[in-house]
Amino acid sequence: MPEHLNLFLPFRSLRILGHFGWLFVFFLFLFPNTASAWQWGSWKLKLQLHVRMGYDDNVRRLTILNPQESTSTLHWARLDGVVSVPEGIPPASIQQDGLHQWGGLVTLRYADAKHIWSLLYGIGGKVFFQYRDESALAQKVETQYYYRIHRRLLLGVTAQGADNRRLNQSREYSFASAQAVLMWFAPQGWLLSARAGYNGFAFRHLEAFPEIQLDGFSDIAPMGVPLKISDGNRFTYHGDIYHVSVRKQFHRIFRAQISYDFARLFYRFRFDPPVDADSQPIAYTLPRTDYSHQVGLTMRFLYVVLVELSYFFDYLDSPSYGESFLGHRINLLTALELPWQITLVLQAQLLFRFFRNGLTLNNLLQQADNDANLTTVTVRLSRPIAGPLHLDLRYSFYTNRFSAGGLQYLRNLFMAGVSLRF
Repeated sequence: MPEHLNLFLPFRSLRILGHFGWLFVFFLFLFPNTASAWQWGSWKLKLQLHVRMGYDDNVRRLTILNPQESTSTLHWARLDGVVSVPEGIPPASIQQDGLHQWGGLVTLRYADAKHIWSLLYGIGGKVFFQYRDESALAQKVETQYYYRIHRRLLLGVTAQGADNRRLNQSREYSFASAQAVLMWFAPQGWLLSARAGYNGFAFRHLEAFPEIQLDGFSDIAPMGVPLKISDGNRFTYHGDIYHVSVRKQFHRIFRAQISYDFARLFYRFRFDPPVDADSQPIAYTLPRTDYSHQVGLTMRFLYVVLVELSYFFDYLDSPSYGESFLGHRINLLTALELPWQITLVLQAQLLFRFFRNGLTLNNLLQQADNDANLTTVTVRLSRPIAGPLHLDLRYSFYTNRFSAGGLQYLRNLFMAGVSLRF
């Protein structure tokens, strides 16, 4: 899989949209009729827009040793499970900053007696007030097509891609997948689903640290000149993925589902030194194939209050020392209508991972940019204020303290804004 997906806007557009995103969205607020929902025959168009302001207390998404003792970032200096910072290297510190965030989501759908097709495109950006190099642009595209072979049998294909870009070109990633889907709506509320496909992921990390000069080596090259230190990890994986699930609608207000997922992940690694350093990229040629297994149980209750509870057991078998793990993930989603037309949504995920060798060497499974691999809690409040215009408030907390050994990642995010929903 290529490291860059070429179906996205040029990176320079982030600067333009970052500065004019407010004006763009505000223009749509002033003229909502230009973005009204459109439906003609079997076609339907939906649009969502939002703009928010907020506060992030860990802008650079850095990992720390102990929140009670230190605010130094040590994630780049860990060796064999022991955290250490070489003397003379000034560690970075946790930074806080305000930001504004904008985004849009458009969905085009066609449905008739035999065919169902949808196309979704989403784009979003965030621009920090002080640390502009942490600003980012994210995009995703997804399409689905289903053909009704029988009134109870559907055959379909799905494809999706996502990309995250940053001004500082660190911790960027791209993802793409395509799958074939078979769904059978059996009598008495049963649904059997099977999927098979292929996916790919590319992660790009380039963290540059201040130049240093070690004491006592002034007459010995290269210690006599400032050293350039960076964490230029690049890795990609690709592989086949499979999914089977059985769902039962016991009552119109309750349903349950069990599922099993399997994936083979073929990894490739590379290390990139600083751009102006006198060295070449280092490719790690040792083959590595991981096998991922996941068994899940989901229960959903809807009557006045929506409650959805899921449990997943994860097992990753990797030939790389320190990467294999057993994991437990618990997801909770609840939503209810409060007085004064206020909607409350609570989402929580508890993630526990136990590494079979007692450590994780390269921390690839704990990337702080990937919220799916973190323990998270999000609370959202929403209220309509004028037609399709809604007021949104949200708070999110992220941590990896249940599964990252001695290194802990903590982050709080507060956001407030408005959204248009058609």
